[in-house]
Amino acid sequence: MSMLSKSFFERDALVLAPALLGCELVHQTSEGVTSGIIVETECYSQDDAASHSYRGQTERTKVMFGPGGYAYIYFTYGMHYCFNVVSGPAGHGQGILIRALEPKSGVKIMQKRRGFLKTQNSGIGSRGSHLSAMGNFSSRNGQSRTGSTAEGVQKKKIVHSTKKQAESRAQLESRLADVNLTNGPAKLVQALGITKQDYGRPLFEENLYIKERLSEPEILAGPRIGIKQAIDKPWRFWIPGSSYVSKTPPPQKT
Repeated sequence: MSMLSKSFFERDALVLAPALLGCELVHQTSEGVTSGIIVETECYSQDDAASHSYRGQTERTKVMFGPGGYAYIYFTYGMHYCFNVVSGPAGHGQGILIRALEPKSGVKIMQKRRGFLKTQNSGIGSRGSHLSAMGNFSSRNGQSRTGSTAEGVQKKKIVHSTKKQAESRAQLESRLADVNLTNGPAKLVQALGITKQDYGRPLFEENLYIKERLSEPEILAGPRIGIKQAIDKPWRFWIPGSSYVSKTPPPQKT
C-alpha cells in the first residue's frame, strides 16, 4: 500500500470520513513503527454545532481551517488526546475524528504504551506457576495419602480441567486486551504514541501518515458518540464485523 497524497484529503469531511475506513494509520518513532487499520471514524464540519470549528477559528482550531491532510490533536476530559484528520479546502473548518483502529504493526510497542504487558504477564504467569505446581504434585503422587489410585486419577482430572479453564480464561483475557488496545479515540492515540507535538503535522509525509486501503470495505453509518448537539446526524462510520469498533448502535448503510 502506498502513502495517501495530499490531494486525497482535499474533499468534504462527509466524503473523506468513510473513505478513510480500511486505510492504515502509521506512526514511526524512536521506539519503532506502530500502525493500525482504521475501522471507525466521525466527521465534523464548520456548520455543525458539535464541531470545534462551529464558533469560528481560534488558536486551538486554526489547523482545521487550513487545507486538508494535516493532524488536529486536541485535549479532552482533562486527561486524553484525540487524533483528527483535517479535510477539505482551506477556509472551511472540518475534520475527521479517528475513533478506532485494528492493530497491524508494532503490537508489543502498543501494549507497552498502554501498560498491558506487565499486567498480562504477571497475571497469567502466576496462574501458570500455580497450575504447574499442582501438576507436578499430582504426577509425583499417583496415589493419595490413603493409597487410593482412583482418588489420584480423580485429582489428575480436576487439575486437567482447571488447567483448561485457566487457558480459556487467559485466551479470553488476551483477546479482550488486544481489542482494548485501540478500540477508542484516546486509546489509539496512546497506543500509537501520538502527542500534542503532532498537532499540525502533515499526514502525507514520513513519520505520521496514512496508507491507502487495499479494497473498499462494507461501511455502515449512524449517530456520533459523546456529543450533546446535532446528535441525530448519521456522521459516524464504521466497518461492520470488526471487534475493534468502539460501539455499534442501530446502523444505516452508506
